[in-house]
Amino acid sequence: MNMIGIKREVFRFSVEGKMTDAMVGELGEAIRPAIVAADNIEIDLSQVSEVDFAGLRLMADAKLDALGMGKRLCFAGHSKPVAELAESYGMSGFLDAGSE
Repeated sequence: MNMIGIKREVFRFSVEGKMTDAMVGELGEAIRPAIVAADNIEIDLSQVSEVDFAGLRLMADAKLDALGMGKRLCFAGHSKPVAELAESYGMSGFLDAGSE
């Protein structure tokens, strides 16, 4: 029997500007439908200019939601503010946020 590998498409989108308490509601509304609709989600954070604890929590909650549904969510292209905040809270590995 021959096995044929099927590569599922990755749903990609990017976040630009601030990822702060004032924006997490709007960002959450954009992320949640993607998690429901796709099995593989990649969120590009290279254009995030500012992030606070609320933004970090949004990333962690989104990742946990995806894992709970058996889906893959990764964050790519971390801007310096994202990488530094994730590192300061010891969450770099969980959020795929190594310093670039």
